[in-house]
Amino acid sequence: MSYNDFQILSNEEYAILNNQFLAQQNFDRNATIFQIKSTLNSCKNSCLSIANKYNTRIKSEIEQTHKKLNKILENFNSLFGTASQSTEIKNINIFSFIDKLISITQQIYLWQKNEQKKYYNSFAEKTIFELLEIIANLIKQLDKSNIITFKYM
Repeated sequence: MSYNDFQILSNEEYAILNNQFLAQQNFDRNATIFQIKSTLNSCKNSCLSIANKYNTRIKSEIEQTHKKLNKILENFNSLFGTASQSTEIKNINIFSFIDKLISITQQIYLWQKNEQKKYYNSFAEKTIFELLEIIANLIKQLDKSNIITFKYM
């Protein structure tokens, strides 16, 4: 009697099955927008905690980022008719902050890829461009300030 009914899949076979499953799932705009808005809100609130940790160049860029993220979040709220979420401030470093911004950009790209309405697509494209501009400006200020990080101090 053989008990090999459910064999363990290799990574490639699992990836193929996972991609097929994801392709069959229906697009849920509300869940996607909620996830984007919660990440945006978290990122916007984190600006307040990391601004005072760096020099004036980086601090001013983070303050500008806070204003831009606030504007993007207001645009999402007005477009989808929802209210702002809670204000939880997390204490993160600048690199985690940039990673969150990249994560938001990826989420909006995936939303744009699945969205059918042209107005939402153009809004997503504009938002992605604004987020990429924010990330580029932050990295330029880090470069100008010659930030050097040490893992163990």
